[in-house]
Amino acid sequence: MPIRPYCAESDRQQVLEISRRLMDFDFPTRIDTDFLAQLQMANFEADLDDPPKESVVLVAEEADTGTILGFIQLEPEKDWISKRRFGHIERVAVAHEAQGKGVAKELLQAADQWCKEQGFPMLTLEVFSANKHAIGFYEHLGFNNETQKMTRPID
Repeated sequence: MPIRPYCAESDRQQVLEISRRLMDFDFPTRIDTDFLAQLQMANFEADLDDPPKESVVLVAEEADTGTILGFIQLEPEKDWISKRRFGHIERVAVAHEAQGKGVAKELLQAADQWCKEQGFPMLTLEVFSANKHAIGFYEHLGFNNETQKMTRPID
């Protein structure tokens, strides 16, 4: 499965369609899902139109057809504790029909390679606590939970 840099002219529509998968889990009740979906799409479109400095989007494609199976958006991030720069997964998504076929694992391996090329000693990501499937996947690949954001409504 080839993994290559995103090309705006040929990949945009497929990548945006796959990005809708980022919303495929039960959100915490305080979050308006429709609002978040619109915000997520607007932010991702903005990132594709005007990429953040030093960021990269990689796509995994089917070798025979060129169909995009998934993507990963990577950015440098400065750790607030150590002040060191790490690689950070801003977004990763796989097409529904490609789920369970190793696409996400290949994209994460490409992220590791990108980190090595950048000289980053670590790769980070954030995931909603309700996204149990993703958490299990990331833990299986060696990610550890370092922080948790907790909320409590004030009446």
